[in-house]
Amino acid sequence: MAELEDLVRSMVQTAGGWLMLALAPTTVPVGAKELIHGTVSGAAGIGALIDWTHSRASMNRFAQEADTLRTDLGITALATGRIRHHNRYVTGLGTEVESYQLVDSDSGYAVRVEATSEYLVAVVDGRVLATAPDIIQVVDRKTLRPLAVQDLRVGHEVIVLTRVAEPWWANHPTALERISPCSYGLEDGIENPESGWWT
Repeated sequence: MAELEDLVRSMVQTAGGWLMLALAPTTVPVGAKELIHGTVSGAAGIGALIDWTHSRASMNRFAQEADTLRTDLGITALATGRIRHHNRYVTGLGTEVESYQLVDSDSGYAVRVEATSEYLVAVVDGRVLATAPDIIQVVDRKTLRPLAVQDLRVGHEVIVLTRVAEPWWANHPTALERISPCSYGLEDGIENPESGWWT
């Protein structure tokens, strides 16, 4: 049994978590109460905005549409810059963490993004501004395409985006415990958390 668990864990790590997805049948009332509303339409809105910018052949237009990102889609650009450093470490809970550092081209602030198979923490100028379950995504600055953790490299020109998690999480503390940074052992070395999900 232990060998099977090790195999499944390595498969899930490689697949980015998708192999964990298993949905049991549910009723409409339960779904209406428990599902997080607006996530699909939000993702579609982001994709539509990216396609719109590409149709005008302007790689800078994504940044120019910051107001649309914030007001319509709830997205904030935390930083823009080139990945300068990457290191890997293991937390006290045994989680292998990828840490990427860049300098924001506008403010000059140091920015750090911590990740496992997904982006979990974004730190700007020593302040934790976003943590899981907030959505943190790194996109290629030139193509605007999302970059998976395993595809991120030193030298990449990127934009770090975040979207505040839905209020659903505040009403489901048991679920939050499983996805907060502390569940990965990421509290070590992190100070001044400003994300409301740091538990």
